Amino acid sequence: RVESGDLSDVMRVYAREVQHPLRNAVFGDLVQAMLIQVQKVKVDVGQTMAALDKLLKSNELNFLLLSTVPATLTAFVSARWMLTRLAWWLGGGSRLTTSSIQSTMRDIDRLLNIDRDDDGGSGLAAITQGRLICLTHYLRHHAAGLPNSASGSAAWLGTRTLPHMRTLFFQDIRDLESAQLTGLQKRNVVERMYRTFRFL
Repeated sequence: RVESGDLSDVMRVYAREVQHPLRNAVFGDLVQAMLIQVQKVKVDVGQTMAALDKLLKSNELNFLLLSTVPATLTAFVSARWMLTRLAWWLGGGSRLTTSSIQSTMRDIDRLLNIDRDDDGGSGLAAITQGRLICLTHYLRHHAAGLPNSASGSAAWLGTRTLPHMRTLFFQDIRDLESAQLTGLQKRNVVERMYRTFRFL
């Protein structure tokens, strides 16, 4: 029964022997009962470890597959991003975007040069401001296709390494839309955009 895991007889002996531990440790069966319990614990631990080892070996392939999931996902996302960028460049997306932006910027520059307020006036005429808002709306629409990452910015800006090109471009668009800036200040914004963004 002990070999099959039933320690009831041993525990009865142990309970009886432990009532007089000193005497039974020398003359009784207390030490034998304790050694049997220790051996039983050792056997149980060994069996548990063997079962755990068997379980790990049977699931070794699953663990290997799980460990490759992060690397696979990273490789997939990177490859998809690169293919999207490559398709965008090869498909003429960049050329179409830049030509649309350049055309709109030319119209804005021309409009600001027609309505001159170099004498320090309060701002543009209302009809000029309205036309400028329409042009900046088109500019904002075309600029949505610009890259906003550091690598994309490097490709568009050459040696400059501005981290958020599209964000900066939209800031300049908001300056052009502002009714508080004079025509001269808005022409300065246009000149800053020409200096900052290589594709213009």
